[in-house]
Amino acid sequence: MSPTQKNNNHFVSTEWLAAHLSDANVSILDASWYLPTMNRDAKAEYEIGHIPGAVFFDIDGVADHTTNLPHMLPKPNDFADTIGRMGLSDTDHIVIYDGSGLFSAPRVWWTFKVMGAKHVSILEGGAPKWQAECHPWTHEVPVKPVKTFTPSFNSKNIATLETVKVALDTHQTQIVDARPASRFRGEAPEPR
Repeated sequence: MSPTQKNNNHFVSTEWLAAHLSDANVSILDASWYLPTMNRDAKAEYEIGHIPGAVFFDIDGVADHTTNLPHMLPKPNDFADTIGRMGLSDTDHIVIYDGSGLFSAPRVWWTFKVMGAKHVSILEGGAPKWQAECHPWTHEVPVKPVKTFTPSFNSKNIATLETVKVALDTHQTQIVDARPASRFRGEAPEPR
């Protein structure tokens, strides 16, 4: 089944990806990132093993470095240049996964959507499900030819501080805090 035939095409199954690993227009990203308290090194884990053909997306490296805030959206042209050098195009079907199953991949998915990627999906279950099903796993880092990523920045998908303040005042928009409950309630320290 093609991801566009599903009711929710934000995800692709491990079976779908296994069947399309060698498709020329499918690009795979390991978008693993971990909180400092998790004591995990995403880049080192990628080098030990990843889905064949996957390139590593450094969420802190592909960011706006003019601010001291972590992994803020980069400028569209900076993003396009970096992604093109990684061997990805805005017309590729980009499949994103992470080492936790579903932690940092949605953030990277959103980044690609904001930047105008036309076909971007999250791998259901991420690396844990892929490995549990004994799909191919490699330590070989692919060398991909440079491609052109033409950004089409979509500012509608970004809420500014002012947008959030208005939403809080008017109660016309639902605001969701995706942190764990203990951090939301202030019972656990912020890890950064």
